[in-house]
Amino acid sequence: MHRIIKCTANRPEVEVLEQIEKLLRDGQAVVLPTETQYSLSVRADRRDVLDQIGKIKKRDFTQKSALFVKDMEMASLFCDISETASALARKFLPGPLTLVLPERTNQNMVDSQLASGDGFGIRISSAPIIKETISRLEFPITATSANISGTMPRATINDIAEELGDQIALYVDGGPSPGRTPSTVVKFGSTENDADMLEILRPGQIPATELRNYLKEFGQ
Repeated sequence: MHRIIKCTANRPEVEVLEQIEKLLRDGQAVVLPTETQYSLSVRADRRDVLDQIGKIKKRDFTQKSALFVKDMEMASLFCDISETASALARKFLPGPLTLVLPERTNQNMVDSQLASGDGFGIRISSAPIIKETISRLEFPITATSANISGTMPRATINDIAEELGDQIALYVDGGPSPGRTPSTVVKFGSTENDADMLEILRPGQIPATELRNYLKEFGQ
């Protein structure tokens, strides 16, 4: 029997948040509602815990996952943040935008297996349950979609539970996901001369034109 609990999406109950926090601290996997799709989340600072992602999603362990952080200050503990990235964060976060930021030298907050050649994918979610959950934690959590790799993300918690099964410690039902359109993923140059150059890695809810128009106004 899959363990599913309901929560009020706009005002998650304290007892629900307490259960989520305990499970994440204990290294368990949970499925949580976000402003885009449901997220498969575990703590991002322990390799033994992160290995669960590959098993649950049935994918190569070297594939990467974006991370939920509480704010850009938390992200700065393990990422280098350019002026342009900071500007986009101020304008569009919290919200459906993933910033791919270079890994900070000698950081030990997040397991480096989550970093691609371009760095870590960082999200600050506008979903109340994610915001409240991450505010209780001193470490980021994974923000990968709650589905087996190669399949379409499902909209309801019952369908997700049927697909992922008992490998998940807790499924949190916040109602049908708002849509299957994921966050927009952007990255920035890695050298001093092009650190503020923007590249769209994945189209998503925030149109690329909106991002670029804002940067023009910002002066980039």
